[in-house]
Amino acid sequence: MNVMEESGLLVEKLEETLKHIKKLSMRTYLKFLPKIELHAHLNGSLNDKILKELGCEEDSIMQYKKLTQSIDKSDNTLQECFDVFKIAQNATKTQESVYLATKSVIEDFVRDGVVYLELRTTPRSEINMSKEEYIESVIRGIESLSGSKEKIFVKLILSIDRRHDKKTSEESLKIILKMREKYPNIIKGIDFSGNPNAGEFDAALFEEARKNGLKTSIHCAEIQNDDETKRILEFGPDRIGHATYLHPLYGGSQENWDLYCKKKIPVGNEPIQSLMFLCSL
Repeated sequence: MNVMEESGLLVEKLEETLKHIKKLSMRTYLKFLPKIELHAHLNGSLNDKILKELGCEEDSIMQYKKLTQSIDKSDNTLQECFDVFKIAQNATKTQESVYLATKSVIEDFVRDGVVYLELRTTPRSEINMSKEEYIESVIRGIESLSGSKEKIFVKLILSIDRRHDKKTSEESLKIILKMREKYPNIIKGIDFSGNPNAGEFDAALFEEARKNGLKTSIHCAEIQNDDETKRILEFGPDRIGHATYLHPLYGGSQENWDLYCKKKIPVGNEPIQSLMFLCSL
């Protein structure tokens, strides 16, 4: 199915759904209102049921649930917020667990009324799983639920981890490009994410990705780092994430704000995670 066919089916689903929800209460209306989710991290979207099925202990599940669902993050440091996602990573060390986790996340978004979803995840290798197999497992989960016969269309954005050195990042990009050739209708872009206190943005790496047809979605200004924010804005990604410390009133520089306004780059945001970053400083 090509992009135009998918777009047509998506519009039909939206129109059909809207017909049924016009007379509902506001709360019910909002629940069933067709939604688009463009910034969903796989390992940050697991529910407690799937974590339990994947073997997580109750204490770990409660810790994960607290940090991913609570709005008040004032007691949590930024490092603690990133450390907790190790719980999800520890639960998804096999191809089957990655597949089940992906499927569970998509099912949750379907229940929330999402009709178009972009999942993000960082390919990683484990003892019994290569990066390629990790990606294959995620895509298997996507293919099991996404399409015209389902209620949702799902695409994939693969991430480069900030903590990785240049060589590892280049190897990851090669794998991502290879997998995109195999799944061009699912893998749509590349991200740069992870703990913003680690690593630095490599414009040349993402220029290579862009030359090979990948859209770029870069986490930007999650912390106060005007130099890196400027480099990312000058690169001109298709989308930036968070931008929590971009505006001068919230710790950013006027120079970067002016550059952002000139570039007119769309911002994809996670309100709860952005609040988490603000409260951690």
